[in-house]
Amino acid sequence: VVFCMSEPSAELLDEARRLARCRDSFNDYIQEVHGWRVRPHQEAWVAALDALAKGTLLDSEGHVAYRILILAPPASGKTSILLQYTAWLIGREVLSKRDPQVGMLSYSEDVARERSVAVRNIIEHKDTYHLVFNAVKPAKADGWAEGSWYIQRRDRGTANPTLRSAGMEGAILSYRFTTLIVVDDPHNPQQLGRAIKTGFGLPGIA
Repeated sequence: VVFCMSEPSAELLDEARRLARCRDSFNDYIQEVHGWRVRPHQEAWVAALDALAKGTLLDSEGHVAYRILILAPPASGKTSILLQYTAWLIGREVLSKRDPQVGMLSYSEDVARERSVAVRNIIEHKDTYHLVFNAVKPAKADGWAEGSWYIQRRDRGTANPTLRSAGMEGAILSYRFTTLIVVDDPHNPQQLGRAIKTGFGLPGIA
């Protein structure tokens, strides 16, 4: 028996390269999956978050950095970028055969839950996300609530959800966010410091 396979078309090769760029580059991911171009004032944020994910972000002394603080006026796009970054990083973790564990924190439980739902909706409903990260699939039988949800994992014995949201004074101390902590709109430095001490991951902070 002889099997003959034709060479992939130029269109298929271009598509494969485009999807690979989206997995590797946060900037390309934003453009292709979410359909908008990073604005000039956001370029440094996106570059720093990309480096954070790859472990190549350096502080002023040349040491590897694990935290980012983004300070900008309202309506600058901080929250949208951090939510899209969270979905991108979850996809990259799955590709690396790791089970992501993310903390999504804000000044109130309701606001944090809204952020969680936004990330969950990207993973569940966005077709372009599925093209880039087709291995990321909801695990609704394990939990798919607004503030705590799971994707399919390699180790189903892991107690912590894929993403857990909480207010700054909420029940976060019993969780360990080994992938990422996002602190969006904390109201005071004390809240911010408490959130940073909670996990052992790579916190992106706005």
